[in-house]
Amino acid sequence: MPDCPYTGSPRASLPGRNPSQDTLLKAAQYLRQELPVRLAHRVLELDALPDGLSEMPSVQRVKGWYALSFEELTSLPTPKEMEELLLPHAHGPAGAAIRAGANWPSRLEDANRYFVDVIEKIKRRHDPVTMQIGTRLTGPLP
Repeated sequence: MPDCPYTGSPRASLPGRNPSQDTLLKAAQYLRQELPVRLAHRVLELDALPDGLSEMPSVQRVKGWYALSFEELTSLPTPKEMEELLLPHAHGPAGAAIRAGANWPSRLEDANRYFVDVIEKIKRRHDPVTMQIGTRLTGPLP
């Protein structure tokens, strides 16, 4: 599945300084679908590096970060499950299963905060990627 191309203007997609909870939910739904695809593509690209570069410890470390982030994102409720969970009248199996686990907040604001926390943790993990790959590529090959 290819990455979903970005088609809007940069300002059009930003939620602004005080986004509504509904806007945040829609952004979370988009990211929940799109980020795992992009992470999977990056892992495939790292695997396809030429001349043994994909076996370098720094590349393996980055692949591990991407795989962990992929797992974290795909363990979050899907957009449909989020809607079911957050609608008080929803009785679908997905919403019930998540509610039974008590790991997902019941209020939209809490759900959005939880998602933002996950994304921030992933961002912090990925902050050193460029340094990991760039500085290590100048060293000896395995």
